Amino acid sequence: MKKEERIMLDKFRSVGKDLQSHIMFSMSYMIPLIMGGTIVLAVARFIGLGMGVSDLKTLADTAGFGHILYQINVTATYAIQLIPVIIGAYVAYSIGDKPALGAGLVGGYTAMQNQSGFLGALVVGIVAGYVVKWAKEKIHVSEKLTSLKAVIILPGLGMLTSVLIMGVLLADPLAALNSSLQTWLTDLCNNTSSQLVLATVIGVMVAFDLGGPVNKAANTVCNALMAEGIYYPKVIEIGEIITAPLGYFLATLIHKKRFSPGLREAGISAGIMSIFGLSEGAIPFTMISPIKLVPLNCLASVVGGACAVLLGVYAFMPPAGGMYGFITYGNPLAFFVSLFVGGLVIGILAPLFVKFNDDVSENISEDDIDISFE
Repeated sequence: MKKEERIMLDKFRSVGKDLQSHIMFSMSYMIPLIMGGTIVLAVARFIGLGMGVSDLKTLADTAGFGHILYQINVTATYAIQLIPVIIGAYVAYSIGDKPALGAGLVGGYTAMQNQSGFLGALVVGIVAGYVVKWAKEKIHVSEKLTSLKAVIILPGLGMLTSVLIMGVLLADPLAALNSSLQTWLTDLCNNTSSQLVLATVIGVMVAFDLGGPVNKAANTVCNALMAEGIYYPKVIEIGEIITAPLGYFLATLIHKKRFSPGLREAGISAGIMSIFGLSEGAIPFTMISPIKLVPLNCLASVVGGACAVLLGVYAFMPPAGGMYGFITYGNPLAFFVSLFVGGLVIGILAPLFVKFNDDVSENISEDDIDISFE
């Protein structure tokens, strides 16, 4: 490879890493929105089921508490619908700082309205952000006009970029592309063999690094699809995230004598964390022998995901993370069965491959475990 080609390749790699960091920054703002919205939706749904109402939309014309539940359902749904707005705003903000925020907000909202969705919001946020960043570096004004540049010139350029992209140039192409992707993914999610492939890919990704970059990449894609009304990948991902911590909790119960006192306590923590959908509970165990346990974690997640596919687990509303998300599923029993089938793969096999009697967990600092609510 020539020197010039190598330099160009390094530049592309640098831009790719930079862009990835900006996208992940926006995801960090999206996750609390999804968590809050789905939890409120789930609670309202649970109360509705207790009243004998399976669809809260039927309470629209009622009075009293029933109508309150309907309003809660409608309002919490906005949290999911606003995902493109958050993505557009915070991608632009991460790249171009505050002057780009307004452009990202408007672009994201326009993407939500014209059906270009997550994809359109991402495109407009990136372009507007880089336009503002370029203008900030290239446009020079006198010291007296510095505040004018920050308050008027840069936001104005960003907003103009956003309006041109979403209102003139790319609105229809992005909407058509987004619609085609949705149709293809929906068809994919309705085919059992494709569902098994999907469960395999997602399962390996979420269990590979337990809350790390690969896990977050899968989470990002599933959240983006959920924002477009495609719930199935998120349903599978939620179960597969729970599998590893649940598995090690079960292992400490099934093979109690094979675990040191410290790891038995860690098993209780892993069990609690599995309830809330936190895969990080499996980290103290996996760190003992990553070479053996990372593949086992992936296998268990894939087995649990495949079981969910074959048993017909599905969601009739935006699925909530963690075990409590069962109230957003049409067949919660199948959800729990798949969790325990996947968990038992680790619960039975992990202590047979790895020695957990040495209390190595004492050497693992709390700072080594990065908790991520996904």
